Amino acid sequence: MIQSVSLTELLDGLEPGELAHREVLDTGPVTLELARYPPEESPPTLRHAEDEIYYVVSGSGTLRVEDSTVPVEAGELIHVEPATEHDFVEITEELTLLVIFGPSVNPSSYARRGESEI
Repeated sequence: MIQSVSLTELLDGLEPGELAHREVLDTGPVTLELARYPPEESPPTLRHAEDEIYYVVSGSGTLRVEDSTVPVEAGELIHVEPATEHDFVEITEELTLLVIFGPSVNPSSYARRGESEI
C-alpha cells in the first residue's frame, strides 16, 4: 500500500506564529509529523522511547541534546537517539520541522509529545 501526502498543503495548513504539531503519516511502527515552533514559544523538553529524525524545512535556532547544543537551520537533518532528553531553544526564526519517529514497540507513545513513556 502506498500513502502519499502533499507537504506543501500541510505546510500551508499550519498557522504561522503558533506552536503546532500535525501527524502526517502513521504506518504503525513509524510516524511522520510536521511541527512548527515560533520564536516566542519553545516546545517542551522531550524524551521519547523511539529514534527521532528531524528535517529542518525552514527557520533557525538551537537544538539542545542533554548537555550539548547545536545550531540548526533549513536543510539540516538531525538524529536524536531514544531516551535522550532534547528540546529546541533560542529559536531565532520560526522553525518548521518534519519529524520521523520510529520504530517503536508502542507507537502510541509519541502521540502526545509531553506525555511519552520510556
